[in-house]
Amino acid sequence: MTSDRIWIGRSRFNKWRNISEDYKKCVASFIEYARAYATNNFGLIRCPCKICGNQHLKGYDEVTYDLYRHGIMEWYTKWESYEEKDVVHVDVGTSFNDIGQKDVDI
Repeated sequence: MTSDRIWIGRSRFNKWRNISEDYKKCVASFIEYARAYATNNFGLIRCPCKICGNQHLKGYDEVTYDLYRHGIMEWYTKWESYEEKDVVHVDVGTSFNDIGQKDVDI
């Protein structure tokens, strides 16, 4: 498992305009990394695709699909939603509508 982010700036397409095998491997590595560091007990992670902008919690398969379809945010080099400081807190009794709001310690 690696947190190598050099692939983020590369094209996700091969010469036939299909998703490249290299990009698929990098997305799989990202998902594996996210699973290892995810703090959300519902099996959801923040989606760093260009459309979601790391604002929406989704399942691993949905994030994979979004990264294939939309690509990853090109500036997304600090994987904040995992081991690097951004933690989602969910209280018992919280509705799913409230999930994803961050608690910030000041």
